Amino acid sequence: MPVVAVVCLILAGVAAIADWILTPRTEGTWRWVTKASVPALLTASVVLTGLTRPHPAWASTLVAGALCFALLGDLLLLDRGRFMYGALAFGGAQAVLTVTLTWRAWAGPVQRGAEPGMPEGGWIGLLVAGIVVVAGFFAVGLRLIRAAHRDHLSLVTTVYIALISTMVLAASLHVRQPGGWWVIGAALLFYASDALLGWKQFVSRDQAHSVAVMVTYHLALFGFTWWALLQSGVTSAVM
Repeated sequence: MPVVAVVCLILAGVAAIADWILTPRTEGTWRWVTKASVPALLTASVVLTGLTRPHPAWASTLVAGALCFALLGDLLLLDRGRFMYGALAFGGAQAVLTVTLTWRAWAGPVQRGAEPGMPEGGWIGLLVAGIVVVAGFFAVGLRLIRAAHRDHLSLVTTVYIALISTMVLAASLHVRQPGGWWVIGAALLFYASDALLGWKQFVSRDQAHSVAVMVTYHLALFGFTWWALLQSGVTSAVM
């Protein structure tokens, strides 16, 4: 892993902590800088690492694309009037992650050169993840959809819940794959972050920025980034 990519990871961590501090205090220029810096620096870390490899790791490349969608969504959500467009940008991120995770799991671990097919433990992972997303839908999702109707965003909310739920299911396929727990944890954190954000936006109508939303979201991005780096062959020892 090149030094500059490591530096980008470290700077992303610093930017994330700064953003957590600034989240409840300001909506000024510094918030634009800190919030946008995290996905931008993580994308740079993945891309720079990939450039040092003799062959492209397509899973890493696609995760970098999902991080770019997240960057766009972050910028759009800083303007409350563009919530729908921010949701669409994050929907793009979820779609890219779903395709990437499903393809990577089905193609088999890079390290073992496995034949394409349902990965080991995939059915168990799907069952557990299915229970989680169904419970989440009835506990929170339905409430969000009903509340979003007041803002004429029930359709967008429904589609987004479907996308992120599918992403969690795709991540669950990696339960026994190298780096699997990183990506499963990242998917669940993303799910939790968006549930908190949706609740604040539509149910509680709390317009204050939430530190919990940003902490879970940033940890999710770091989890996906580390999984992408593993796909680039940074290390096969870290699971």
